[in-house]
Amino acid sequence: MIKPINDGVRFLMELITLVLLIGAGFKGEGLSKILLGICVPIALVLFWSRFMAPMSPHRLNELERAFAEVVIFGGTALISYRVYGVKLALIYVGIVTINAVLDHVL
Repeated sequence: MIKPINDGVRFLMELITLVLLIGAGFKGEGLSKILLGICVPIALVLFWSRFMAPMSPHRLNELERAFAEVVIFGGTALISYRVYGVKLALIYVGIVTINAVLDHVL
Protein backbone atom coordinates (compact mmCIF):
# COMPACT_ATOMS: atom_id res chain seq x y z
CA MET A 1 0.00 0.00 0.00
CA ILE A 2 2.83 2.43 0.75
CA LYS A 3 4.87 1.57 -2.38
CA PRO A 4 2.38 3.02 -4.94
CA ILE A 5 2.08 6.23 -2.90
CA ASN A 6 5.86 6.49 -2.60
CA ASP A 7 6.21 5.89 -6.35
CA GLY A 8 3.75 8.73 -7.00
CA VAL A 9 5.69 11.04 -4.68
CA ARG A 10 8.91 9.99 -6.46
CA PHE A 11 7.43 10.97 -9.83
CA LEU A 12 6.31 14.33 -8.42
CA MET A 13 9.80 14.94 -6.99
CA GLU A 14 11.32 14.17 -10.40
CA LEU A 15 9.04 16.80 -11.96
CA ILE A 16 9.76 19.28 -9.17
CA THR A 17 13.48 18.71 -9.72
CA LEU A 18 13.08 19.70 -13.36
CA VAL A 19 10.99 22.75 -12.45
CA LEU A 20 13.55 23.90 -9.87
CA LEU A 21 16.41 23.53 -12.35
CA ILE A 22 14.55 25.31 -15.13
CA GLY A 23 13.47 28.12 -12.80
CA ALA A 24 16.97 28.52 -11.38
CA GLY A 25 18.41 28.62 -14.86
CA PHE A 26 16.14 31.39 -16.00
CA LYS A 27 17.00 33.44 -12.92
CA GLY A 28 20.60 33.52 -14.12
CA GLU A 29 22.16 35.64 -16.80
CA GLY A 30 23.54 34.94 -20.24
CA LEU A 31 24.94 31.49 -20.82
CA SER A 32 23.69 30.11 -17.49
CA LYS A 33 20.11 30.62 -18.68
CA ILE A 34 20.72 28.32 -21.61
CA LEU A 35 22.85 25.77 -19.73
CA LEU A 36 20.92 25.47 -16.48
CA GLY A 37 17.50 26.43 -17.79
CA ILE A 38 17.42 24.27 -20.91
CA CYS A 39 20.42 21.95 -21.44
CA VAL A 40 20.75 20.47 -17.94
CA PRO A 41 17.02 19.58 -17.63
CA ILE A 42 17.03 18.00 -21.10
CA ALA A 43 20.17 15.99 -20.27
CA LEU A 44 18.60 14.95 -16.96
CA VAL A 45 15.42 13.70 -18.66
CA LEU A 46 17.46 11.74 -21.19
CA PHE A 47 19.70 10.23 -18.48
CA TRP A 48 16.77 9.39 -16.21
CA SER A 49 14.72 7.77 -18.96
CA ARG A 50 17.67 5.66 -20.14
CA PHE A 51 19.27 4.62 -16.84
CA MET A 52 16.86 5.27 -13.97
CA ALA A 53 13.37 4.48 -15.25
CA PRO A 54 11.86 1.34 -13.70
CA MET A 55 11.17 -0.37 -17.04
CA SER A 56 14.42 0.65 -18.76
CA PRO A 57 16.48 -2.26 -20.12
CA HIS A 58 19.62 -0.25 -19.24
CA ARG A 59 18.59 0.53 -15.65
CA LEU A 60 21.48 1.00 -13.25
CA ASN A 61 21.92 -1.42 -10.36
CA GLU A 62 20.81 -0.41 -6.87
CA LEU A 63 24.13 1.12 -5.77
CA GLU A 64 24.64 3.04 -9.01
CA ARG A 65 21.09 4.37 -8.88
CA ALA A 66 21.57 5.51 -5.29
CA PHE A 67 24.75 7.35 -6.28
CA ALA A 68 23.02 8.96 -9.27
CA GLU A 69 20.14 10.06 -7.04
CA VAL A 70 22.54 11.66 -4.56
CA VAL A 71 24.21 13.58 -7.39
CA ILE A 72 20.95 14.62 -9.09
CA PHE A 73 18.84 15.44 -6.04
CA GLY A 74 21.79 16.76 -4.03
CA GLY A 75 22.84 19.03 -6.89
CA THR A 76 19.29 20.29 -7.24
CA ALA A 77 19.13 20.93 -3.49
CA LEU A 78 22.37 22.92 -3.64
CA ILE A 79 21.15 24.97 -6.59
CA SER A 80 17.81 25.51 -4.81
CA TYR A 81 19.65 26.74 -1.73
CA ARG A 82 21.71 29.20 -3.78
CA VAL A 83 18.79 30.50 -5.84
CA TYR A 84 15.67 30.11 -3.70
CA GLY A 85 17.00 30.02 -0.13
CA VAL A 86 17.47 27.62 2.74
CA LYS A 87 13.78 26.97 3.54
CA LEU A 88 12.88 25.58 0.13
CA ALA A 89 16.13 23.60 -0.08
CA LEU A 90 15.54 21.95 3.31
CA ILE A 91 11.95 21.03 2.45
CA TYR A 92 13.13 19.57 -0.87
CA VAL A 93 15.97 17.60 0.77
CA GLY A 94 13.66 16.29 3.49
CA ILE A 95 11.04 14.99 1.08
CA VAL A 96 13.60 13.56 -1.35
CA THR A 97 15.54 11.82 1.43
CA ILE A 98 12.50 10.17 2.99
CA ASN A 99 11.24 9.17 -0.44
CA ALA A 100 14.60 7.72 -1.51
CA VAL A 101 14.99 5.69 1.69
CA LEU A 102 11.49 4.27 1.30
CA ASP A 103 12.09 3.61 -2.40
CA HIS A 104 15.21 1.56 -1.73
CA VAL A 105 13.75 -0.26 1.30
CA LEU A 106 10.32 -1.18 -0.11
